[in-house]
Amino acid sequence: MRIRTLFTLVLALFMSSVACTSKAPEQKPETKTVAPINTPQPQSKDALDIAASQAEIKASAMKEIKANAVKGFNEAFQKHNDWTAALRGSTDDKVCELRNEFYRINGVMGYFQGRYTTVLEWSDVAIEEGAARKRHIATALEYAKSLNSLLSKPHSQRLLMGSCGSGEGSLGFSEGNNLMNELEIALKAVGRMPEDIGTSTEQLRTALLDDYKARIAKAREELVKVKASADELDLAQTIFARLVWEAEREWNFSQQQLGITAEEQKFVEDNIRG
Repeated sequence: MRIRTLFTLVLALFMSSVACTSKAPEQKPETKTVAPINTPQPQSKDALDIAASQAEIKASAMKEIKANAVKGFNEAFQKHNDWTAALRGSTDDKVCELRNEFYRINGVMGYFQGRYTTVLEWSDVAIEEGAARKRHIATALEYAKSLNSLLSKPHSQRLLMGSCGSGEGSLGFSEGNNLMNELEIALKAVGRMPEDIGTSTEQLRTALLDDYKARIAKAREELVKVKASADELDLAQTIFARLVWEAEREWNFSQQQLGITAEEQKFVEDNIRG
């Protein structure tokens, strides 16, 4: 019994000694990942040559664009004498001549008003700033006056007159709203008002109302004429409805001002919605 106890004690001491002298497993040190530094690589000679060539092409193109802008500006201020207006002795030809001159000058003045990416300096062009601005204003006012003169003529008379051009961008004299839109553009372009051409907002609206009433009356007559033809009647109804709707919605004339009956007003609203 004593021998067994002694053996157990010796065994315990031996195991304790082994435990103390054994080493814990080594741990690997923690490594941190460092992001690679992107260092700019030197460009090859070919790449540098291409970049330089592209820059040269761009500079050349910009120079050409500016040269064309300068040329266009100078040409716009040259006097363009339309001899056909004098030959025909026609008022409407004179209006078209003024219209062309106004849009030429108003267009190129945009180079000095921030309307285009190409910007000019007054030192670039052949006309002095004061003279250019004076000509711009004078042309716009003269054009606006000619439009006001047209508006004062009866619609039946303007129906027999010509137009400025044909197709998109043209100006017909028979529709007073188009003349009024042009007049507004001309005055706004140079910061002027109706009083600067010898009229007023009220007088202009009266002229436009008379124009709409005359056109509506003519459209009404057309409805009666074409009742026998379904296709023609459909077109006439559409023209009548859109004419009234335009006068009411775009120019804020009332049903009473236009002389539209309650039945006609209902027809207009049904036709537009349909």
